[in-house]
Amino acid sequence: MAGVEEAHAKAFSYLEAAEQAEQVVKLTKNPKLMIPMLENLFLSMSNVMTALLAHCRQNIPESFDAKFALFRQSCSGKMKVDPRHLKVMLEMKEIIVLHNLSPMEFQRGSSYVICADDYNMKILSPERLRQYTSNAKAFLVFMEKVVNERIIV
Repeated sequence: MAGVEEAHAKAFSYLEAAEQAEQVVKLTKNPKLMIPMLENLFLSMSNVMTALLAHCRQNIPESFDAKFALFRQSCSGKMKVDPRHLKVMLEMKEIIVLHNLSPMEFQRGSSYVICADDYNMKILSPERLRQYTSNAKAFLVFMEKVVNERIIV
């Protein structure tokens, strides 16, 4: 269970960091700071997934894609994980990857726009990040419930 506890601690830590970043974004009114907040939310959810995999007694792969595929295949159905959590995790990963590859990003009002080479855009808004935050919190609470109730999969 050490793997579960370690991943839980990391998930909680990343969630706290995201909430602190949200306060900084509000104070500075700098939407570019939404990217570190998004990254912390993603890392929090990824660590929740790692904790749940450890709880299922799975060998945990290093890469996110392999970990996600294993989780979706072997644990999420048995644990009755809300598919929204998985969708949000993939959405956040897509935005982070786009940000890393983006040739252009800019601020529009209180939102941050990330452009791709093919003229597709992703817009990060405070509302969207609040939704991601509430989803990350719900996923963390779900994981705590599964682990504390010792639900065996």
